[in-house]
Amino acid sequence: RIDSEVEMHSIKAALQTLTDDQRQVLLLKFIDEMSNEEIARHLGKREGAIRALEKRGLKALSKRLAEKIPI
Repeated sequence: RIDSEVEMHSIKAALQTLTDDQRQVLLLKFIDEMSNEEIARHLGKREGAIRALEKRGLKALSKRLAEKIPI
């Protein structure tokens, strides 16, 4: 349980390092389970922009999490 709490804290902290748009896209996609089309409509952006924000956000999130996890 403690490991899960530490992991969740790390994820939340890493999410805060993303841009607002990246964070919003990732939360809508993975928490609210919205499609790219739905997210685009919701945010008033094109689907291509949503895909780019998702890709950059996941890359940045992965990098931040890898920095905190010793190998």
